[in-house]
Amino acid sequence: MLRAGGSALDAAVAGAAVLAVVEPNMGQLGGDAFMLIFLGSTGRVVAINANGPAPRGARPELFSSGIPATGLRSATVPGVVSGWCTAVSLYGKCTLNQILQPAIEYAADGFPVPPRLSRELERLAPLYAACPASAEIFLPDGASPRPGQVLIQRDLARSLGIIADSGADAFYRGDIARAISRYAAEDGGLLAREDLTDFRCEVQTPLSTEYRGSRINVNPLMSPGFGVLQALNIVEGFDLAGLGGGSAEAVHLLVEACRLVASDRERHVGDPRFVAVPLERLLSREHAAAQRSVIHPDRVAAEPGTDRAPEGDGGETTCLVAADGEGTVVAYIHSLFAGSGVTVPGTGILL
Repeated sequence: MLRAGGSALDAAVAGAAVLAVVEPNMGQLGGDAFMLIFLGSTGRVVAINANGPAPRGARPELFSSGIPATGLRSATVPGVVSGWCTAVSLYGKCTLNQILQPAIEYAADGFPVPPRLSRELERLAPLYAACPASAEIFLPDGASPRPGQVLIQRDLARSLGIIADSGADAFYRGDIARAISRYAAEDGGLLAREDLTDFRCEVQTPLSTEYRGSRINVNPLMSPGFGVLQALNIVEGFDLAGLGGGSAEAVHLLVEACRLVASDRERHVGDPRFVAVPLERLLSREHAAAQRSVIHPDRVAAEPGTDRAPEGDGGETTCLVAADGEGTVVAYIHSLFAGSGVTVPGTGILL
């Protein structure tokens, strides 16, 4: 993409689309994305939040027994496509058709399944088996693809082609939106046509902090990136370099700082549209100093009570970085967390 005259943004979206095809468990068109873009021409940093909300129909009384991790009722509004199209319209040089063409070809013609993906699809086989449209793609002949077996996703190729020709409108307000909302309505899901029609990703100003002379930028909420800033504020008061970057002593301090950050996240952080998040206090030097004071150099703190391990096997997120000759750099991350296991019939899109 760069050789064809594209920008770092074009290359990032092209790479992300290919990853959506060849690493479907890591992130797909039904998932979410975040981008940080350093503009070489101005030195400005821009954040794009393509994280979709819960459907309007999601009400507390529907989840009195807990929020499901799989199935249609676990699906949120897909944000990835809006993020791609918005970023390309703002900072791209190539057409969306050019950018998505490699992904379309990989989906239509197939690709040899690498060993890691084969293992992941085998692990996720019970999840995909519950949805006929998912099983048809990811469990051909009733089993996950073996390493080297060619995985073809023709429906996904068609969906990518529609987006390449017509942009985000095709996904959120066109035939794809109709297919998603119709399937959700027929099969007990909550995603409605209005959820898709009204969605727009957000172009935002990043959060940042100064760490030892460098300005560190992260995506604002709903990204958990603020935690990186908070952890850096805490450990800035320690001589990590003097301890040795990979030493047990340095790692202990980093882990303790991250435990404190996780505790704050559990107590204070939510969707800022619904929750008053005290970010200014959480990112203040005073708060960092108070947290640093409870960290002991050779003992694990009894608090902050963040010893609960995350559920699941993890690993369903991927990241890429692209840079161009003009000095523009894009850091991109997208995720599906293996997804709901549900593929919208006829689209190849995992929710």
